[in-house]
Amino acid sequence: MRRLRAVWALGGVLATAMVVAAASAPAAVAGCDRGCLMTALDRYIDRAAAQDFTALALSKGAETRENTLATRPDAGVWKTLKRVRAGYRFADPVTGNAVFAGVFERRDGGLTPLLLRIRLKNRVVVESEIAWNTTPGRYFHPEELLYPDILYEAVVPAARRSTRAELIRIAGLYLDGIGAHSSAGVPLGYRCDKYYLGGKVTNNGPDGVGSCLTSFDGVRAGSPVGRRFPIVDVERGIVVVSFLMPNAYKDRPDATYECEILKVVDGRIRSFEEFGNSSAWPPDSGFKQ
Repeated sequence: MRRLRAVWALGGVLATAMVVAAASAPAAVAGCDRGCLMTALDRYIDRAAAQDFTALALSKGAETRENTLATRPDAGVWKTLKRVRAGYRFADPVTGNAVFAGVFERRDGGLTPLLLRIRLKNRVVVESEIAWNTTPGRYFHPEELLYPDILYEAVVPAARRSTRAELIRIAGLYLDGIGAHSSAGVPLGYRCDKYYLGGKVTNNGPDGVGSCLTSFDGVRAGSPVGRRFPIVDVERGIVVVSFLMPNAYKDRPDATYECEILKVVDGRIRSFEEFGNSSAWPPDSGFKQ
């Protein structure tokens, strides 16, 4: 009998602990879990690419922007796109955000690197943010985005994961490093690499800028502003960060608009995948979270 009472008592303690843990864990926004967000993301992409803009399930007064500029979906980059070719998909039930990052085939046959973020509230899209770029340049290689790296969507073993708070802190240290023009204090992995619009930026011979450690050295922009962390995925070690870098040093100041995917393993940044474009002065994404 004493043993049974002990078991019942232990069961009560465990049940209480489970309730406390559930209460302290971040709740899914409006009851939309990861699967729900992924489905909403795929539906949004399919309908927009099909030019069916009336079926996007946008809320009244939804904030829709491309490269920080307020743009209606039926008047922006979607008019040029035909279909998704390849990319990554991430979702965060805590923030209600879902992100696609990859490459689209255009209606003229070309390729457009693009990162799309949507935020849901009550299962309706209240924000749509797009970073896209088709300007040829040193690292513009959208064809390489046709072969997404399995690293980003891979699940990190439990013992090698960082907590949600730690992932945000690590991403913040990275942004601080950009502002300081120094990698000192930025937790970078030995195998770290950085990619921009499909092109390999680091460890790429004469076309690259050296390692992730030295990639901060040539930065001239000011400290990133408008910092946001719309996706934090503990299981996959992913943080999606959005920010703007003020270019006040230019004769005609502007800003660099960045949406980046950071993969974190063992508390260090393993890889970056960057999407972005130039933006107007003063820097303002138009979004607050």
